[in-house]
Amino acid sequence: MFRWYRKWQHKQLLQLQSEIDAEKEANKPQIQRAVSEESEKFRDSKEPWVTIIGDTISEEGIQLALDWNDAFVKYLKAQGVTGADDTQVVQHWLAMISRQAADKLSENYEQIENKASEYQ
Repeated sequence: MFRWYRKWQHKQLLQLQSEIDAEKEANKPQIQRAVSEESEKFRDSKEPWVTIIGDTISEEGIQLALDWNDAFVKYLKAQGVTGADDTQVVQHWLAMISRQAADKLSENYEQIENKASEYQ
């Protein structure tokens, strides 16, 4: 009885997800590499390391200030993350984990919707 509604709802969710993805692409976080005195001891480490130094949230989007060491970039490249320079490699990594988080939220939302429809 409600099968047509579920199909329509699923189509609407896919359309919303597409719009969200397009908006995310337009509002990609601006990443700025920052250096703090505390992070200097980690910069020469052979262990991959990254930290958020600061962030700004505004109507234009999110701006993050990150610091990382060379080992972190080497690790990302070994995992297949690409970019023209170190900053772009880190940007691609951040975009990947953001997409994964959004996909997981979408999956959870669909599971909740499916459970809710079972009770109707």
